[in-house]
Amino acid sequence: MSSEPTRKALAATLRDTPADPGETVVLPNQCAACGHDDLTVMLRTTYVVYVRCERCLTMRTVALPGCEHEFGT
Repeated sequence: MSSEPTRKALAATLRDTPADPGETVVLPNQCAACGHDDLTVMLRTTYVVYVRCERCLTMRTVALPGCEHEFGT
């Protein structure tokens, strides 16, 4: 048995995160490299969404609306 005191859970919340993450970004409907249409969102940040093609495993970065100027897209 550990002699450390029991730790309390952190009260963490996500701020400014929409209920439906897909509502603020228009994802490509097919892979730019191979044309396959099976794309998976791998990571979503405040500024971009990283999408991976399940056929050729190419990663693509899609800027969120309002952030295009920061990435030159």
